[in-house]
Amino acid sequence: GLARAAPIKGTRQSSARPRIMPLLQRRLKMTDRINELESQLARASDRRQTIDILNSLVNELREFDPARALALAEQTIRLARSSASDSTGYDEQLADSCLQLGQTHLRTASYKTALSLLYEAVSHYAVINHQHGRALALNAAALTYLYLGAYPEALTRFLEVLDAARNTEDRHLEAMALNNIGYLHNLLGDHVRALDYLSECIEVAQREDHIALMADAYDNLGNAHYGLRQYQAAVRCGLRSVELCRATNTRRGEAETLHSLGEVYQADGDFRQALDYYQQALQVSMLIDHRHQQLGTLIKIGSLYRERG
Repeated sequence: GLARAAPIKGTRQSSARPRIMPLLQRRLKMTDRINELESQLARASDRRQTIDILNSLVNELREFDPARALALAEQTIRLARSSASDSTGYDEQLADSCLQLGQTHLRTASYKTALSLLYEAVSHYAVINHQHGRALALNAAALTYLYLGAYPEALTRFLEVLDAARNTEDRHLEAMALNNIGYLHNLLGDHVRALDYLSECIEVAQREDHIALMADAYDNLGNAHYGLRQYQAAVRCGLRSVELCRATNTRRGEAETLHSLGEVYQADGDFRQALDYYQQALQVSMLIDHRHQQLGTLIKIGSLYRERG
């Protein structure tokens, strides 16, 4: 089918899959932001402010320098725990520190440690009635289960994220939760239910103008139609996803959706169209050096020729 390796969805970054130039631009912006935070850290006047700035630094560093982010996060949580034991008023700083360290362990694939810290963060946020923080911690925990391949548990947690997100003003988090729930229903074979969640995701993302998330959701929606053998609908969704990927320069997503379209046409017995989309997917994946996709597409091209005899 169309199931692929679980993508990194629903983090505080967009589910967009960036091309090279936007990635470099993000790195430059991140460097400026880190310099600004380090300057603020040097001028911090108390422990609370220091912890807040350190957590912001961890959040900025995690994607591009996870080793440094982990070291800073461990330093930050020690300071937060010490401060919370010495005096009151550090509950939010402790919750944020657990969240940041948990997300960093998730980034470095230390899943057991990540879950322990993330559920501690959920507990701390609940005590201070910080709904958005609780939703973010639940989201990271759900992602952890997704990466572990524990799909039923991940689905349960993303449903909690959806409920929590709807108690905040974060419509992007709500849309990402809907997308991930639909994605998991596809993985679990419940394509009819996936259609409902993914259609709602697209509605929310469209209202908020989250184009990259819409592209991902249309790809997942196409996968749901594919699972139901509704090939024309799957093609319509795939083409819309490709259109949105190209509009936002998300070449990785474009390559993966082109591959999906090839699978739809192959299942429908259309050799020419299947080969055309596989070749487009291969071309884009080679352009961005997406080797996992290159291999997967080459394997599918081989299977296509074997089927034709």
